[in-house]
Amino acid sequence: MFDTFGVAEDVSCGFNVDDVVSVITGHVRPGYTFKDGEHITSDNERYYITEPRKEDQIHCVVFLVSAYDVYQGFLSKAYKDKLKDLQRKVDDLEIPFLVVLTKCDLMRGDITEMFRRRDIHDATEKARKIFQVQENDVYPLKNYNTEIMLDPMVNIPVLLALEQILYHAYDYQDRHDRVN
Repeated sequence: MFDTFGVAEDVSCGFNVDDVVSVITGHVRPGYTFKDGEHITSDNERYYITEPRKEDQIHCVVFLVSAYDVYQGFLSKAYKDKLKDLQRKVDDLEIPFLVVLTKCDLMRGDITEMFRRRDIHDATEKARKIFQVQENDVYPLKNYNTEIMLDPMVNIPVLLALEQILYHAYDYQDRHDRVN
């Protein structure tokens, strides 16, 4: 598992697409700190892996984005363009790319009806178009914010998303093993 900067509209801010591709292909060691305007290069002997092993590579890319922001159309063209650039490069690597819609509880309605609600469906459809993925590769869920106790109605969508992420990662690894 590897976490990076979020998306920022400015090319010099937020994640750098080439740095993310370096992470995906296994060239970046865990512990590397990403900084705006700086990029990982092979000169960085401490954190750059010249010949990554299979276990250094990412087997599934998961993008988290606010369902509310998607639904309301708050994602700018520059934001979407950066995502499309990343998506093209991930597609070239043939690595599964999934989307998790967070903060579905901020949209109107009851979270227990999340999978039947029109606004969540519309947000899922918009995310599908933005990220160019199939509808079944978009997973809406509610974040834990102020809850003290675990809630099965929150846990179930999270666990379903996690199960699918693992399935896609294992499937990618299995296909990769058969080819090599």
